[in-house]
Amino acid sequence: MNDNFLSGTEIMYLVSHQGKLYAANGFFGEKPEHAQKTGAQILLKQSVEDPWKLENQFNPPFKRVEAFKSVTFTTDGRGNTLPKPVSILIATLSNYEQILRETIVYTKEDSGRNWTKNILQTSRRSFPRAIGQYRDKVTGIDRVFIGCLSGIYTGVYEPNSPGAVRWNTIPELPLYKSRVMAFAECNGDLYAAIKPAIYKRIDGNQPKWEIVYEYPAPVYEITQGSGMRGLTAVPKPDGNGEMLLMALEGRESEIVHLDPSKNYESTVELDIMKFLREQWGDFFAEDKPVIVAANDMTKVVDQKTGKPLYLIGLLAHNNKPEKINSAWYLIRSSEGNYTLREIPAVIDKRRSDMRLMGTRSILVSPFKSEDGKSVYFGGYFILGPPPQDNTAWTYKTNLATALAGYEQ
Repeated sequence: MNDNFLSGTEIMYLVSHQGKLYAANGFFGEKPEHAQKTGAQILLKQSVEDPWKLENQFNPPFKRVEAFKSVTFTTDGRGNTLPKPVSILIATLSNYEQILRETIVYTKEDSGRNWTKNILQTSRRSFPRAIGQYRDKVTGIDRVFIGCLSGIYTGVYEPNSPGAVRWNTIPELPLYKSRVMAFAECNGDLYAAIKPAIYKRIDGNQPKWEIVYEYPAPVYEITQGSGMRGLTAVPKPDGNGEMLLMALEGRESEIVHLDPSKNYESTVELDIMKFLREQWGDFFAEDKPVIVAANDMTKVVDQKTGKPLYLIGLLAHNNKPEKINSAWYLIRSSEGNYTLREIPAVIDKRRSDMRLMGTRSILVSPFKSEDGKSVYFGGYFILGPPPQDNTAWTYKTNLATALAGYEQ
């Protein structure tokens, strides 16, 4: 559209902001002849009827939006209540080609036309993979959190600062070995998933982070990938508070919940590998990567029962000829039961790979005309050579179809 090339290699995120639908479109892993032409993009769909359009394009060599989130501030950086809430879009980028990598955060205000660039730090350890938001219980200040390899950084609303966020370039939590994959607020506390542990924030003017759970050494040592993904607070079955739900990536892939009221006792809800063997038999490609909840777990409401359900994206490979192009996701019931659902591929010869590969992001429609009864899906995963081109995808279906056949 208007000479802007919109087709990327993978849709990393779908985000709702101000009643509109945004997508983070990446170009990581693309063909070499395109490598210096296009940076990561933010796409915008303003209504059900409107087509996707280019909202912003970042300059090469920044090929992927690592994290993307809409945050809402109700206080300023001193804890004063704002006259009205302020919503800001935040995107973080990574450059896989530089040895010294800048931790770059872009923000866009409600009233702003342009994205404002901030550099938090420059080091060999960047990859700002997670964004969270939380109000400190002691100070009463709303903060946004950026999780990088070099540390967890925070920002507060400050209208006179570039992009309306004043960033603290000294990390709250430095010196860990893996990426921050997710933040989640559970029972009023903030948590972060950093392989191989779950950290809890201790609020105050001098906040601290402490490890509250760590995977057993044998599991951690044989697990490949990024550790725990999709950290999410879900209601406890007895209705007494919340627990943390997360997915372990790799050869021992599991979905586990932690109960803070029981000293973070862990319970395996689903053995992913066993589950897929039972679902697909010999067609399950166990030698290929399995990733659950790449970014998050999406809450929806069962229109019949009123109970919360969670849609969880999945990368897994079914070698059955009529299924090989499909993508997949899981439905988690409020009782902790799981149902596997398929997204059948629509063949499009413009794509270099007919496979949808994996589901990275799931979002209930933000459009008033759809009244929460449609669901958008997006994804693809770059897993290595050969280079890809035009493989990013978004699909939509109605909520009833998305939830069909789930186990209560």
